Amino acid sequence: MNLRGLYRGAGVCAMGFAIIALVSYCAWIASNGFLAVGSTPPSGEELHQMTQARGNILAVRLELLAYFLLVPALLGLYLFLENRAPGRARIGAAFAVFGFVANFISYSLNLALFQIAQAPATEILKERLALLHQISMASFIPGLQAFALSNLLWGLAFRLQEGLARLVGNLFLAQVVGFLIAAAGFGIRWDVVGNAGILVQVLSLVATYATAAKLLGDESRSMMGPTLPDKPKAAAAGAG
Repeated sequence: MNLRGLYRGAGVCAMGFAIIALVSYCAWIASNGFLAVGSTPPSGEELHQMTQARGNILAVRLELLAYFLLVPALLGLYLFLENRAPGRARIGAAFAVFGFVANFISYSLNLALFQIAQAPATEILKERLALLHQISMASFIPGLQAFALSNLLWGLAFRLQEGLARLVGNLFLAQVVGFLIAAAGFGIRWDVVGNAGILVQVLSLVATYATAAKLLGDESRSMMGPTLPDKPKAAAAGAG
């Protein structure tokens, strides 16, 4: 396996994921305001209104695109950790795989919800939107929880390293803090705190993968063999 090329590609994908995730979040906030998510599930009427906003349509499509970049990024980070902290790397990867599958299902359902919502608004349509949203959230929440556990394990594993890897570990743990703030805020129905937690989580996620891109790029470059010095011109001429 060409690990040097894999690390380089994983680093590019990690940076792409970070950029798309940030743009998606900004598009979502621009369309819905800071309190974009509430502790009370939206009604069918509210869902229909949300699906008509171009910013929300863009955000959902970008989220799905970002997930295709997340796979190689996660693979590169796993390989980096596998020889350094194999136990935490493997258990964290298992949680990450579950979280990826669960959230990918949720984002796919959201995309279907937006497509269905382009039909004329009727009461039956609004009921279907509300049901589809409930199914999507039933997959999304366990996925978030699995990613939080993965971030915790990988964060602790990266913190065992030095330099840039340690910073990546701190940023993974910052995502966990954001998740806990959001969960607590929505649990007590304090939406301002819940959305503040989401903001912390998103910014930490963007910083995590942007920093990881640099880490993986450095790892790729470290695998380059030593370059041979150029032969002196005089020696080359004498040899001729």
